[in-house]
Amino acid sequence: MKTDNNLLIPHFSPEYSAILQKIGDILDTNICYGSNVLVESENNPKGDQSDLVVLTIYRFILDNLDGVSILFKNGSIDTTGILLRSIFEGLLALLYILEEETELRALSYQVAHYHKEIANFRKIDSNTVEGKKLRSLLKEEGIEEVENFDYRIRLDRIENILKHPKFQPIEEEWQKKKKKWFSLFGGPENIFELAEHFNFVSAYELLYRHWSNDIHGLAALDYIREGEDGDIYLCYLRDQKNLYTYSICALNFVSEATLQMITKYLPDKISEFKNFNESCFADYTILFQSI
Repeated sequence: MKTDNNLLIPHFSPEYSAILQKIGDILDTNICYGSNVLVESENNPKGDQSDLVVLTIYRFILDNLDGVSILFKNGSIDTTGILLRSIFEGLLALLYILEEETELRALSYQVAHYHKEIANFRKIDSNTVEGKKLRSLLKEEGIEEVENFDYRIRLDRIENILKHPKFQPIEEEWQKKKKKWFSLFGGPENIFELAEHFNFVSAYELLYRHWSNDIHGLAALDYIREGEDGDIYLCYLRDQKNLYTYSICALNFVSEATLQMITKYLPDKISEFKNFNESCFADYTILFQSI
């Protein structure tokens, strides 16, 4: 096996660098547009129990997309897959909550979040069984000095929140199933079923699975290439292979998320957004036709 001479950081041509910058600019334009949508949506709440969750999920998508843009501009294409995976899950969550039973599903999302917080606090609270077990494991790793946290007050606060009448039906369902938040009340059992529900099987099977391998450190061998001489090579860092696929995914994901937000909060801006969206995709198409 040979190593590409440009393994560390390849030298990009001015033409390729300009393409990367343009892709980043298109994504940045969507982030700016989306940020305005977020602010206007916050100023035009529906007044139900879903606003907090919907707004924060959309913000999460924009935040991760910002990271994708930064990586694209620097030519680090493959690493964007990890962020695109998060954006994809955020998009699925947004679609599912806004589809129907919006308040119930948003509250289910909150209940799942609170239970994750409870589990984490119990692990770092020195007064709990979980906290004592963690400290024992840390000592085995040579970590002797651990600040003694007492999260009882914060745990009590969350547990009291879950006792609120609006959370009671969801809390009862959670205690019976303790599954994914979207699985409550007969929802999809897993991410695949959630993706299938919204006709995203291709994105799940062809992209999400690969991105998951990246996250779990199982995709290392994907960076081997076969040369014309039949020998195999470690490809250089900042490989260009997935440039088109990953960038169009990023644009599609944010486009769908923004459309969902505008449809819910700013329906009078749907026509404006469609024009904006068509312009972005036109710029993107022209860019790749020139390559």
